[in-house]
Amino acid sequence: MRLTSTFILTLLFNTSIFAQFSYKEYPQSAHQFVLDYSITSNGDNLVSGYTSSHTANPLYGKAGFIAKTDINLNLVWYKDLVAFGNTFCSAVTETPDGNLVAFGSANNNAQVLKMDMNGDTIWTKTIIVPSAVTFMYTNPQDPANIINTKDGGFATVSTGINFNHSNDSRQIFVSKLDANGDTLWTYFNRIDIDTHTSYGFDIIEDVLGNLYVTGQIDGGNASCSFDNCILKFNTSGELLYKKTYFPGTGYELLFGYNGNLIMTGYSFSHITNGPSGPWLIEIDPVSGDTVKVKRHFTKDQCDKYSKLIQYGDNSNNFLALGFGFSPVGTYVTKLDNNLDLKANHVPIPLLNDVAYINNSTFVFAGSRYESGQRDFFLMSVDSLLDFEQYSSVTYFTSTQNFEVYPNPSHNGVFNISIDNNTQLQQENIHLYSIQGKQLPLPRFSNTTKESIIDLSSLPDGQYILSITTDTYHNTQIISKQ
Repeated sequence: MRLTSTFILTLLFNTSIFAQFSYKEYPQSAHQFVLDYSITSNGDNLVSGYTSSHTANPLYGKAGFIAKTDINLNLVWYKDLVAFGNTFCSAVTETPDGNLVAFGSANNNAQVLKMDMNGDTIWTKTIIVPSAVTFMYTNPQDPANIINTKDGGFATVSTGINFNHSNDSRQIFVSKLDANGDTLWTYFNRIDIDTHTSYGFDIIEDVLGNLYVTGQIDGGNASCSFDNCILKFNTSGELLYKKTYFPGTGYELLFGYNGNLIMTGYSFSHITNGPSGPWLIEIDPVSGDTVKVKRHFTKDQCDKYSKLIQYGDNSNNFLALGFGFSPVGTYVTKLDNNLDLKANHVPIPLLNDVAYINNSTFVFAGSRYESGQRDFFLMSVDSLLDFEQYSSVTYFTSTQNFEVYPNPSHNGVFNISIDNNTQLQQENIHLYSIQGKQLPLPRFSNTTKESIIDLSSLPDGQYILSITTDTYHNTQIISKQ
């Protein structure tokens, strides 16, 4: 099992946030890019995405995959979709009959795949696109979704590409399918297709069967502005309203505790003449009118909110995932039921999704790149309690690297050196068991250029070594044999 150094640091230095955790990677022969993650009714995990053997161009030579693990993160099966052609799998979810359904593309066609929980195919269906469109497929670089609908069927949203048009126009693409995956209706956002584009990212359904879609619509001005948007459809596919709010992108939708829509995303600083950053909009689902907008622009917060879940006894707290730059990474942000920021977690590399199991367990999915290989991982944490206590912690990044040698060590003695010949003190070095328990450092010494730790008194095995200074954080797994 390989662990990325920043990931270990995040868990170990924030025990008030993550009291216990499990982490597993699932290496395959090709690079893996996670696009979606969900939890089944019995606690199993479903992960979908695509693989590519090309590092420079990950969209070349791709094949979709779906994987299932048990509640303890043990891999149950892994299915590649090579047999379906040039594919990727944008979203996957459990169906009411105990099977699973996935949405993506194969050979330039939008497709839906139904499988049983053993990973065996039940059926595949190609979504029938409008007659004016030659081909339609979901864009692997953008979010997409498939949901179960109350009539026993399914609904999808994606960014479709019209290959029948000279500009390969990207547009919001919505489809409604019956229980057998057959197409009932589709919607392709055809707005001045020569100069405007739009992107569809998420879809949800209300108790009446109406569908709500979020994404972004090109405003067509000289600044290349996109406006975040919501589209509402009735059960027959009639567009009831199309609302835009302000320049930015709408990534995810859910119904809040009070029945209003909550949309997440980010805004464009060059359009709004202010900082770019994450926001949430509360919206009246009947009219599509704004109830309130919350923007969370501070120096050390993430740049955008791309995922949002509710949790707690009354589902009145929110947890958001988003990408940020100060420092670079995925941020985990806690919000109260008024959508105000409660705490902003330091970044974890490449988290794609999160699901809430019960009152104390969260599972995160993502991809991690190391040593020329990208693998997907799952992480389970048992608590986000006392999250607020960590909101003032400072996190540092550095271009420095530290080296530990020999590793593995056969006598338990390790030499530590850092770029620029930084001299470490004993208080800068922290040692943990592989399970995350902090251990006393048995023996320490240093010279002008390196430090030496002696673990000869400790049992053979793997340990986590962490270096912390005023301007630097990093960790590495070391092995005593």
